[in-house]
Amino acid sequence: MVTYYEKRGNRYHPVLEKDLWSGGDTWSEGCHLVVCKPGVKTTRYNIEPDDTAFIAAQTIHAEKLANLLVKASEAKLSPDPTTQEQRDAWATLKNSFGGGPFYVRYESALFIVREFLNSVRNLQNEDVE
Repeated sequence: MVTYYEKRGNRYHPVLEKDLWSGGDTWSEGCHLVVCKPGVKTTRYNIEPDDTAFIAAQTIHAEKLANLLVKASEAKLSPDPTTQEQRDAWATLKNSFGGGPFYVRYESALFIVREFLNSVRNLQNEDVE
């Protein structure tokens, strides 16, 4: 561990810790959370200690929630059965995009889940105040 100092007046004060063994992560003063899963390491800096359990759970389970959201939000053709006019409109849409693949772009499920979980945390903090 390497410590960086800042000169204040005639004295030096520690301001950062750099962990050379973990790829050179730099740590500022405060509370930080590191969550490791196979193939993934997530670091959140300057968190409130009271939020640690929620942020850890959010980080660990966000991928599962995103997969659930993707499955729940799959496009379904409605009404079923479709009319000949609707099938023709679908064929026209496909042809206008050169046969496909084409899609409507949305934010990723993981982004949406993280925004949702942040909103839940903010609501939780508002209830405490």
